[in-house]
Formats: sequence, structure tokens, C-alpha cells
Amino acid sequence: MAKNGTVTKVRFSYEDAPHKYRVPKCYRQFLDAYIGRRRQEGNKPSTIQMDSNACTKFLLYLQSKNIKNVAFITPEVVKDYQTQADHRSVEGKNAYIHRIRGFIRFLAAKKLVPQTLEFAFATEKASRVSIVTTLSREQVETILIFFKNSCSPSELRSAAMTMFALRLGLRSVDICNLCLSDISWKSRTISIIQQKTDTPLTLPFSVEVGNILARYILE
Repeated sequence: MAKNGTVTKVRFSYEDAPHKYRVPKCYRQFLDAYIGRRRQEGNKPSTIQMDSNACTKFLLYLQSKNIKNVAFITPEVVKDYQTQADHRSVEGKNAYIHRIRGFIRFLAAKKLVPQTLEFAFATEKASRVSIVTTLSREQVETILIFFKNSCSPSELRSAAMTMFALRLGLRSVDICNLCLSDISWKSRTISIIQQKTDTPLTLPFSVEVGNILARYILE
């Protein structure tokens, strides 16, 4: 965008996304009860959606094996599922397994499966990777030049939002939710409650960040 004025936008909403999988009828009441419990616990829509997707994928596997009663889920079935489960990364597979394990724990609390069944789910060790540079020095310099040349309201907004991400590492959802009351000009800090984790966060901001933010607010 900084070079040619164009930007590619991709919009995704967990609430708008169609259900990729259909829950087998024989398991629907159990999954609905579990998802209801997760909502009562105050989990975010994105977390609820991932819980639903992970558990439904597991339940569809049970259906493919003609297992129509949770009482017939055995450690062998669990291990077979993990062997055939296909994910882009080890981290993604572990995240799904973690959510299915929670569902099994929920069933165990209702005495529908053995208490020890959740231990049949194993997490895999991810390969170690080194930290990579996400933006080159030239790319950062191009962004800074765009900041200096920003004039229109939309350009100043883009500059401020990008600076928060670049210098403070804030998530996009937290940047979009920022309020004037979150900013302390006297102490030069920004204090928020992170939407993803509900964790308080206070970050100092530099003069560079403060200047572009002030320009957006005032101009």
C-alpha cells in the first residue's frame, strides 16, 4: 500500500463463517451441552468456534468407524484418530487435540466415558525453528516514509494503526478497539484489556508513535 496505493483485504468472521462440518445426530446433544458450558465460562466466539470444529471433526471420525455411542470410545480409537488426523502444523494439531481432550473430560464428568480416557490423547513435540525477520530494513523505511507523507484522514489512520502494530506489537483487534481513555499522554503509555486473553496490558510508546497518533487525532 505504501508504494502503489493499493491494499488487499481479506475479511473473516467466526460468527459469519458457515459450519464446515456437520455434527452427527447421535452426538449433537453432547456437543451442544459442551459448547453451552464453554459459553457460560465466558470464552470468546473464536475459541468457541475452534472448540466446535475440533470436536466435530473427531465425532465425524467416530461416525466413519460406525461408533455411535460415546461409551465405545477406547484409547485405541483415540490413537487411531490421532494417527490419521491431518494438520498443516504440529502446533495446529496440538491445539485441536487440546480442545478434544476438554470435550472428553466433560463427558467423563458426566460418567459417559472413563475418567482416564483423556490421557489417551498425546501432544506432539514441534520441531524447533529460529526467529525470522518479518520486515526488512527497506520495508520499514518505506513504511516510515509513508507516515511522514500521510495527509488524508484515511492515510493518517492507516499510519497510526500500522505504527501500533510495528512498534508496540498490538493485535489488530486491540488496535481497532483503542479509545482515547486508554492513552495516558502524561506517562506516555497505553493501557488496555486484551480482547483475546482478557489480560491487562500497559505499554510505553515512543515519541515517534505519539506524534503520528496525535496527528491522526488532531487532523
